[in-house]
Amino acid sequence: MRNLLHLLLLLILNSSCAVSSVWYDPVIDADVNFFGDSHVSRKCTYTYSKDTILFMQGFIEPRYFMVLKNPTVQFSVKGGTDNLSQIFSMIYLQIGDSMFLYDPKSGDTQALFLGGVHLKTRTSVKMFAKVRQDVCLDDDVEVRFARLDLYDFSLYEYECNQEQVKSSLGAISGRSVKLNMFR
Repeated sequence: MRNLLHLLLLLILNSSCAVSSVWYDPVIDADVNFFGDSHVSRKCTYTYSKDTILFMQGFIEPRYFMVLKNPTVQFSVKGGTDNLSQIFSMIYLQIGDSMFLYDPKSGDTQALFLGGVHLKTRTSVKMFAKVRQDVCLDDDVEVRFARLDLYDFSLYEYECNQEQVKSSLGAISGRSVKLNMFR
């Protein structure tokens, strides 16, 4: 039964289907688990405004105390520009009480957030940005951040012995966000 549940979970995680959250079975356990927030839709549309744009939301639940550093998240931009810096001046990744910053540059296809976080319990994760006030684009833009999992961090180790974390399960999926510019 355990192998069947494990296989089912692997198929779900590796499928091309849109999965916004991962069902957690205590029989299948890893040293760290990543969960998307099932209350956050995978796609959304924002009309140009000064609102905060949510790209990702979920949780990281470590089994043991651990340190994670320098997450990198892939992204794509389609439409009126391929340059995130024309739309956002800063993108924020909040993991618990730690805030990571990414300053978009022309030509980037991944966001590198410098810094580290110590995890001890289930910790919330949120990636967001505010639209630049001076944005000037003629067409709508779609921004899509990829998922965040353990292997998107440059360092992932146990706090007690500094060994690399041995097992991870799940991911926090990014959203596909369409910005309706000037409508």
